[in-house]
Amino acid sequence: MKKEVKLISKKSTDTNKNMVSRAKTKQITPEYLDLNLENALPFLLARAGMKMGLSFVKEIKPFNLSLIEWRVCAALHHEQQQRLSDVAYHTSSDPSTLSRTVDGLIKRGLVKRERSEIDARALELSLTPVGLDLTEKIIPFAHLYEKVALAGFSESEAKLLREMLNKIYKNMSSLDHGKSVS
Repeated sequence: MKKEVKLISKKSTDTNKNMVSRAKTKQITPEYLDLNLENALPFLLARAGMKMGLSFVKEIKPFNLSLIEWRVCAALHHEQQQRLSDVAYHTSSDPSTLSRTVDGLIKRGLVKRERSEIDARALELSLTPVGLDLTEKIIPFAHLYEKVALAGFSESEAKLLREMLNKIYKNMSSLDHGKSVS
């Protein structure tokens, strides 16, 4: 028995437009409708990310940082003097949520907000000396977790994995996140 499935996507890249237009009305077999969750890529990516994130949260708990706070500190350690929008991009965070997180880090003396030397209208974020010291204490743990996660991978496999994950992220960014595909 075949079932007709219509896929609707309001925004897409050219690549996804072609894919969506080919799939708009397609005969789907029962085998296609079956999904082994344990082999589904979205599930596998989420499961690995959750495992790493939850484990790392336990590691940074003594430093009184949440995972998003750690990501802000790590992003600012990698590149000082960033606008909030840049930090949001580098941490894959919603700017409004991130704004509250940054405000908390400022109140705790870990991050500072100052006028840009290049553009006086812009505000830039950077780590304070206390924030820099704290971040540098945690970085070795981050490296350890990455090393554990990549155990059994060669350098070239690890590089390829990073490239593939970035490609998946880019591919998924082309979809309209506010609308479901049905």
